[in-house]
Amino acid sequence: MNLRKLIFKYIVKHREQRSATFKNFDSVKNILIIFESDLTERHLQINQLIKELNSKGKFVSAWGYIERKHPITMIMRDFRVLGRANLDILNRPNKKMREDLQKMHFDMLIDLTTNPDILPLRYLTFYANADFKAGKGNYEEPYIHDFMIDMPEETANDSSRLFDQIIRYTSIIKSPTDNTKE
Repeated sequence: MNLRKLIFKYIVKHREQRSATFKNFDSVKNILIIFESDLTERHLQINQLIKELNSKGKFVSAWGYIERKHPITMIMRDFRVLGRANLDILNRPNKKMREDLQKMHFDMLIDLTTNPDILPLRYLTFYANADFKAGKGNYEEPYIHDFMIDMPEETANDSSRLFDQIIRYTSIIKSPTDNTKE
């Protein structure tokens, strides 16, 4: 294990405890998607997922990372791709990026990262101001998600399937604040 991962573990373990607030997917209004950018930076899959969520009345922001010094994707308020130039020595998003992320509030974070070794994306998930954080299981401790989906090995790297599973389960689980009568 490298030093940066050890420091990440230390930071996560010594954080102030946060309280997750689960909301049924139907009651979620604001969603943050965390994703690994493809090398072409076309983001076809992410754009399709955003359209799908927008059609359901959800406001969506997406933040990604590409293993390149400077991404070619323009930085917009609700869609950003970070590169190595946006990171500090620990592989965290730089201070300005972290502050921008923490200023925004989200009902739900959907982490579509399938590779646990991408430390910048783990930091994005960690620093995001979200009531509820969902992502892939099979990560080693410390956990940064409130809800984790275990993926079979044959689909372990399929972020589209991960998205479908997160939406499926958060749609059928009832929130403690739901006032529905049975």
